[in-house]
Amino acid sequence: MKPRQKHVLLVIETSRAYGRGIIEGVSRYVQERGHWLITFEEQGILTTVPDVVKTWRGDGIICRTGSSPLGEYIRSLQVPTVELLGDGVSSLSEVQSSAAATGQLAAEHFVHCGLTHFAYYTYGNTWWGEARGNAYENALRSQGYSCLRFESSTHTPKSSFPVWNEESKKDLVKWLRALPAPVGIWCAADTIAFHVHRACSELGLRIPDDVALLGADNDTHLCNVLTPQLSSVDPNSGRVGYQAASLLAQKMDRRKKMPELPLLVEPLGVATRQSTDIIAVDDPDMVRLERFLQTNACEKIGLIDIERELALSRRTAERRY
Repeated sequence: MKPRQKHVLLVIETSRAYGRGIIEGVSRYVQERGHWLITFEEQGILTTVPDVVKTWRGDGIICRTGSSPLGEYIRSLQVPTVELLGDGVSSLSEVQSSAAATGQLAAEHFVHCGLTHFAYYTYGNTWWGEARGNAYENALRSQGYSCLRFESSTHTPKSSFPVWNEESKKDLVKWLRALPAPVGIWCAADTIAFHVHRACSELGLRIPDDVALLGADNDTHLCNVLTPQLSSVDPNSGRVGYQAASLLAQKMDRRKKMPELPLLVEPLGVATRQSTDIIAVDDPDMVRLERFLQTNACEKIGLIDIERELALSRRTAERRY
């Protein structure tokens, strides 16, 4: 006998790569093993209760609403729900990409680049930004390094998503000017790294030579539109969505034995692009030489070309290289 089709509501933002990855993971689960009828509307970050939620009647919900009024409304429906944006206090993020493993990847990536100065940037007051920063700092400390963390001059209440404003920009510019170079800056999200990328350009800081910049969430559209393109930690949000769907299926089947929560998903790795393609040496002429050699690796270049590019004698260039 064919099992009854379950009606499942997705309340996931599509404006961010992490949310879109979750939806892809849920759809993969449904194609493989779910007998579900999905209700879903494309949307940005939601805090108020949309009409699709008010009128929906069904069997289960997967959402990213946290402690917002929308989250409180969904919990009041008393249907099986998997929340993916809990702060660990007022609500639990039941399936999440491992902050510890994500921070470890970011730290290892910069250390392998040969850097010795490290920094972490996020604006606003988000619990997930704090968790990623703590994990990154701990990973660096375990290898004998310290981390320069951004401290905002304004104190905002905890929220799910940070809000960028003119004060945020002023604080960022002041902080960037005080950092040593070269430095590796990990940002809590690609959308946050975008602001650092633009500020570096305005200040004349070279990416990646002065600032090696790394984001998180691997939003390929955003990463690739920037010049230089942005490297980013891929949190494996597709797997988060798949695991969330599996957990919801267990809840809807009223299984007595449930897994211990939260379920932690290992990130996929670092998607390396130009923003962390750093040559970590102190001699700017040698950085230029290495860039010249990389750029022209497939061309027929000789010592005369190198001397012309660097305006240095062959003997001086050889000695300093």
